[in-house]
Amino acid sequence: MKGLPASTGLLWLKQGFALFRQQPGILMMLIFTNLLIAMLLSQLPLLGPMLMYCAVPSFTMAIQESCRMIDEGQRVHPRVLLTGFRKDVIKPLFKLGLVYLGILLTLGIIAFMFLDPAWLKAAQASMAAKQQPVPDSGTAMVISSFMLILGLSMLTLSFAPGLTYWKRMPTFKAMFYSVFAVFGSKGPMAVMMFAWVGMFMLIQMVITALLGASAISQVIITWFSFIAILIFHCATYVAYKQILGAPEGLPELAK
Repeated sequence: MKGLPASTGLLWLKQGFALFRQQPGILMMLIFTNLLIAMLLSQLPLLGPMLMYCAVPSFTMAIQESCRMIDEGQRVHPRVLLTGFRKDVIKPLFKLGLVYLGILLTLGIIAFMFLDPAWLKAAQASMAAKQQPVPDSGTAMVISSFMLILGLSMLTLSFAPGLTYWKRMPTFKAMFYSVFAVFGSKGPMAVMMFAWVGMFMLIQMVITALLGASAISQVIITWFSFIAILIFHCATYVAYKQILGAPEGLPELAK
């Protein structure tokens, strides 16, 4: 994990994009199906939204395992969707999802404490009227800080699903090694993250400049968002492979 130049992050993105290009159709199908399943879970009464968030590591592993298969020259089949829901791995992956949920709720409570009660009432009224609440500068700062810290927290745990699934590590051991690996390669990880965000923002700006705030531009930006997410997952797989070693697929999934 030591000695990797910061520019390695750009190489990870490049190699991640190369993985995506090999089988883009099946990867797009996976992310749309994951989104559909997540939406269905969120509609369940009471525990639906929490169950959806606990399933995030399982959704992640469907894409990560697809990256491994593509990297090894295998054809990805739709059954890879079940990767993170197999009976031998679903429990530890859902335990990791509970940690994700705990981080989200903890940061959300802290952010809520810093929000102006008057703005919260105004936002509630706006949503009741089916309008988008507009935050003031202070509220925007709190929301931006919340999103930034949440994003960084999830980044430090980006290798945890793979360590849980491929290495069969216990939840907290996988979290420890993920955080250790990310901080041990913080230069390349930072470059990869900032380059990815910059790429997304630049293309979004170009699309908006060419097509304006039209419906078709929103559709194109939405499609590109899914592609960008997949590229990031592929790049994360490449980073995992270089930092922690090539993963081995489980025999049942390699058939």
